Amino acid sequence: MREQFRRTQVWITIEERRAIAEIARREGRSMSAVIREMIRSELERPELADGKKLKNKRREQDFNLLLAAPDSSAMSEDEARELAVQAVRDVRASRRAKQSA
Repeated sequence: MREQFRRTQVWITIEERRAIAEIARREGRSMSAVIREMIRSELERPELADGKKLKNKRREQDFNLLLAAPDSSAMSEDEARELAVQAVRDVRASRRAKQSA
């Protein structure tokens, strides 16, 4: 069955956009595909799998941070890039672990 998509808009910082664009460029994929993979990875976490609220306060804070408007102390472009790269690495490692299990 083919996936159905709905368009949505999300506010992200310039640094986040640059980091995602860099990942997309390196991997030869669209930014949308990279963002969908990141979202899918987050939603596959065990505490979200059954639709319950986040159990862990730290994860709730992280999620709220992603949705919040950036403030004057926003991270640097390099920090945002490294964070995005690490997120993709984590997703890939998780998928490899699932495939080998």
